[in-house]
Amino acid sequence: MEGYGVKGVKLKVIETETAEQTDGEAGKESALPLKQIGGWMTPEQKAIWYVDAERETDAVLTLIVWLDRDYENAQAEIFVNDTVIRRDVPPFSASKAVPISFGRVHLKSGKNRIVLHASRLLWGYKFPNVIEISLDRL
Repeated sequence: MEGYGVKGVKLKVIETETAEQTDGEAGKESALPLKQIGGWMTPEQKAIWYVDAERETDAVLTLIVWLDRDYENAQAEIFVNDTVIRRDVPPFSASKAVPISFGRVHLKSGKNRIVLHASRLLWGYKFPNVIEISLDRL
C-alpha cells in the first residue's frame, strides 16, 4: 500500500468481527469474518497486488467494497499493467459487501501489477473499505 492521506495517514488493514452477507446459492444470510483495507482519504493512496500468471489469459476483475453509507460520486480506478478502468461506487441501500465489476482484463504471462486507487472520493476524502479483489479466468 502506498500514499498518504490527511495528516500523513497510510492505508491499513482493518480486522472486523463479522459482516452479514447473502449466500447466493442457498439464499441464506451468513456471517463472515472480514479484513478490509481502510483509511482511504486521497487519490494518491494506492493498494497494489501482484499476480503471477502461468500463461497469458483474460479474466473478469471484481472489486468488493463495504458500503456503510452512500458514497455519492465516489469512483474507483484500477490499473492492470497498461490498462486503466474506472467504475463508480454503487448507490447505498444497506450496510453490506457490494461487488463492483471491472469487466474483462488481460493478464500477461508472468508477473502482473494491479493497482487500485480512489479517483473520486465522497466530500473529497471518503471512500468505502475494500474487502477483496478477485480475478475469474475466462
